[in-house]
Parts: sequence; structure tokens; C-alpha cells
Amino acid sequence: MNCLLQHIRQNTQTPTGLTLVIGAGNGASLPALRQLGSSRLVLVEAHPRQAEELARRARMDLGEEVWHQAITATAQGNVTLHVLNNPNYNSLMSPSGLLTYFPNLRAISKLEAPSQTLTESITALSPAEDDDNLLILDAPGQTLELLKATPPSALQSFAWIIINGAVETLYSGGSTATESAFWLQKLGFDPVSEDQEALYPHTALLLVRNPTRVETYRLDTEIRQLYEQLDQCQRAHVQEAEDYRQKLDQLGHHSDEQTRRLSERQNQLDALTSEKAELIAARDALSQDKAVLTAARDQQTKLANERKTQLDALTSEKAELIAARDALSQDKAALTAARDEQTKLADERKTQLDALTSEKAELI
Repeated sequence: MNCLLQHIRQNTQTPTGLTLVIGAGNGASLPALRQLGSSRLVLVEAHPRQAEELARRARMDLGEEVWHQAITATAQGNVTLHVLNNPNYNSLMSPSGLLTYFPNLRAISKLEAPSQTLTESITALSPAEDDDNLLILDAPGQTLELLKATPPSALQSFAWIIINGAVETLYSGGSTATESAFWLQKLGFDPVSEDQEALYPHTALLLVRNPTRVETYRLDTEIRQLYEQLDQCQRAHVQEAEDYRQKLDQLGHHSDEQTRRLSERQNQLDALTSEKAELIAARDALSQDKAVLTAARDQQTKLANERKTQLDALTSEKAELIAARDALSQDKAALTAARDEQTKLADERKTQLDALTSEKAELI
């Protein structure tokens, strides 16, 4: 996972705001986490001995804190933690396929641990959406369950999410890291990188929040909610009108009061029809906004790709010019040495010529 943390450091201009680590273990990744410079680092661990080790290693002066609790999808009070001889594989779910890949692993005990839902944890921390917040989920077998039970807005308050999991189901009733990543992509996150150091069947995936896709998801949700409200209003009114008609049939007469009530119902129906038209208009407007945002996103992606191509071309040209400069420098040095050698030879020849000229004169 350290390579994924390094990727975050290299692609952020400011220190991380909040870093929330679910399943922090004994704190082996603390040095790499501290390099992010998070204003607040919350380490959550269910196993009491590992939580104690974390508490000894954590530095309160750096905004680090340890929560001794398990993280669940729904409120459950105390939960049962399955403890294995290697605590890195502890889980609220019983191991299944895990023992096939690691036959030396064995369950040694079960512990009761306090719990809190992921939604409650995020709400308590109140991460600012504008900060580069990081969520690390190392909850063997239950990551997808946690994500599905957490409101999208709570997850979208994190700019980065790291999923520690496996490519196959290793716990009874569990899920894979790929399934969790697909769920986050629906909420507006883009896959960025995979931990190349992870050993099969384990893997770690890094995803980053895409603001354009998050806004598109929000608009789609609003449209869906408007449709649901409209359907509820229509069903309620149809049922109310049907009930009223049945009462009229049972009474067998149409009094002025009943006529007035029927007129009121008709007015309500007209009002609802008008409201439906307004909701449809609002839906169409939101759809247009979605199309504009999608076009803007595509334009920005195209522009980014063009800039990258230009950058690569300039980098290549720079390398070629440097190589040409070095070659010319070498040629210059060689020519300078040759010139000096020729000058020396010419001086020697002139000396010899003068000497021969002198001898000739003496002989004559």
C-alpha cells in the first residue's frame, strides 16, 4: 500500500486534510501515512492488543488518534471478531477461501468488540469536501457491505479512497476488491492505480474522486427522486379519488356537498397535474445541465490529453537537443586538440626550415 500513498503524495499540492484508516492493525504503515502530512489521522482497530500497540505509537501532537472499535455497515452494538494466529487477517466474518490459500492460518479465538457504523464515524469527523481527505478501508470481506450502507455524500467527502482486499472471496459472505471498486465508480470515483507489491490473492486499489462525475451522480439522483415523488403523489391522488368515488356509490346520492368535494378533488388533480408538468420541466433542465457538464468533462479530458502529447513531444525534443549539444561539445574538443597538434607540428617544421635555410646559406 505504500506505493499508493506515494502516488497520493506526488499528485497533491497540499497536505492531506483528514486520513481515516479502517483496520489500522499495529501501525506498520504509520511512517508512510505520516509523510502525507494529514492535519488529522484517525486509526481504527477492533483488536484490543493491536489497538494498544497503535496507542503507544500514535503521536497526539501530530493530530493522530486511535479508536478501539469495529466498523460495521449497520448499528449492532458489540460484535464478534474472528481472531486468527496472524492478526492481519482478523475479520468480523469467518474465513473460508482464505484458508485454502494460507493453510497455516487458523482461528484461535473470538472476541467481543464495540462497534460503530462507517456512516457514524464519518459524520463524527465531519470531513470538509474541499480538503484532500483520504479513506483507507482494510476490512477483510466486508468492504462492499460498508460502502453500500454509507450515504454517497459521506464517501464523496473523500478525495482519495484505498481499498485493501482480495481478487477472490476469502471470507464467508464477503466480497472482492474489484466489486467494491465498481461500486465506487458508480458514485463518481475513477480508478487510479493498483498496488504492484501485493501478493496474490491480495490486492490494493486506489481511486480518486472525479468532481464532474460526482456532480452528474448528484443530478441523476435528484431526477430519480423527483420521479419518485411524482409517482407517490399520483398514486396517492388516484387512491384518494377512488376511495371518494366508492363512498359516493355507497351513499347512492350526489348532494351539493359531495359535488363541492368532488370539485375540490378535481382542483387538486389539476394542481397535481400542473406540479407534474413543473417537475418534468425541472427534470429536463437537469438533463440539459447534465449534458453540458458531460461535454465540459469530455472537452477537459481532450485538452488534458493534448497537453500531455505536447509535453511528451517537447520532452523528447529537449532530450535530442541535449544529446546533439553533447556530441558537438565532443567534436569541438577533438577539433581543438587537432588544431593544437597541427600548430605544434607547424612550429616544429618552421624551426627545421629555418635551420636548413641557415645551413644552406653557410654551405653556399
